[in-house]
Amino acid sequence: GTPECDGASFDSVVRNVMQQIDPSDASFKFVNGGDLGVDCCSPILAQPIVHGDDVLGVLLAGDKGGTDPQLSTYDTRLLEAASGYLAAFLEAVSLYQAQQAMFMGMLRSLTAAIDAKDRYTCGHSERVAWLAAELARASGCDSDYAERVYIAGMLHDVGKIGVPEAVLSKPGRLTDEEFDQIKLHPEIGYNILRDIPTL
Repeated sequence: GTPECDGASFDSVVRNVMQQIDPSDASFKFVNGGDLGVDCCSPILAQPIVHGDDVLGVLLAGDKGGTDPQLSTYDTRLLEAASGYLAAFLEAVSLYQAQQAMFMGMLRSLTAAIDAKDRYTCGHSERVAWLAAELARASGCDSDYAERVYIAGMLHDVGKIGVPEAVLSKPGRLTDEEFDQIKLHPEIGYNILRDIPTL
């Protein structure tokens, strides 16, 4: 039979095939390993994973075994269907990542609004978020939980938006009434954030 592909040879095959793919023609191609500068897995069936004008990847199949080693239309259709499923999955992952980035950007905007209002605690929410997440990880919490702790740290002072700036920035001792206004910030924060389902 043909030689086995090692990791470096396989990476070379993928890179070479990816360079030859035209996103407007997402049909499979038969490629010989020798044509790609590698001596393995010949012939290779290459099926592009395409979304819109972007080539997201390529499925490669070769060295078919069994009682019928010849590639058939069944094999090409199977690879084509798998490519379609992978393209849909990768698009969903991309949309999730974009949504997550937008969500984190909105959180940073909220904390920046607090920092703009209270210059004495500028950067405080970021520091609390980082330290809280590190403590969660050090305590053995999984990464998902640590991320939720990070978000909680980012938002723990969001209610300060509802506290008068004169009170937040007062250089001297607060009166009892002013301190009562400061103590309202957790409730204000809850009211601001309670309709965000992911929180």
